[in-house]
Amino acid sequence: MAGKSTLLRQTALIAMLAQTGSFVPADRATIGIIDRLFSRIGAKDDLFRDRSTFMVEMLETAEILKHATPRSLVSLSLRWLGDVG
Repeated sequence: MAGKSTLLRQTALIAMLAQTGSFVPADRATIGIIDRLFSRIGAKDDLFRDRSTFMVEMLETAEILKHATPRSLVSLSLRWLGDVG
């Protein structure tokens, strides 16, 4: 699936624009109030600390989910999910 990260970035940007009352590129949109925005896009390893890319992604995702609330927008693009399609 090409453009997955771009779609996730655009979703976060549109949500922020809508919350500030700015123009949203849509004919119609209903977007709730967001108290926090978390984004995890990209992959890297931390071999110096003996952490694989998978381990780094899981630790970062766990940290995001620990601080997220029901009103948070969480945007994740995880390498281990792979590309579908």
